[in-house]
Amino acid sequence: MLAEWDAIQPGRVDNIARAMRHVVPSHLGDNALVDFGGLRRAVELMPTRDLTKVVG
Repeated sequence: MLAEWDAIQPGRVDNIARAMRHVVPSHLGDNALVDFGGLRRAVELMPTRDLTKVVG
């Protein structure tokens, strides 16, 4: 299967292997490793500026 994928999309197997080397506990979705219930969404807005006052 992997050889077939690589023939159709060269580099795909390398990408899969690379992704597997960079897995961290939160990627696994294991509640014993990460407190997902304690996570909170944080929104950071970029500062805005009034473009009507920009001198160009």
